[in-house]
Amino acid sequence: MRPGMKSKLSRSNGHSFFNISEGDRIGLTGGTTFANLAFTAIDLTLDGVTQVSTAIQLGAMGPYMGTVRGITPDLLNASMFAGVTI
Repeated sequence: MRPGMKSKLSRSNGHSFFNISEGDRIGLTGGTTFANLAFTAIDLTLDGVTQVSTAIQLGAMGPYMGTVRGITPDLLNASMFAGVTI
């Protein structure tokens, strides 16, 4: 998604498991680090409710890795990501 784009999902195909207040972290594999990521504010509509959310992309021109619903890019920091081995 590019800035200003919108996404519409329903609860059946949109998952919301990330919770900052519970100390959740997002796992990164393959040597990817926070510094490799780009974050874009998007409008995400889920079941008719629109929230400003964040699209996570591998670099400015790389593939999109996911979205974080209801959290703006400025709230994300390196401590919310962890390297994992699969």
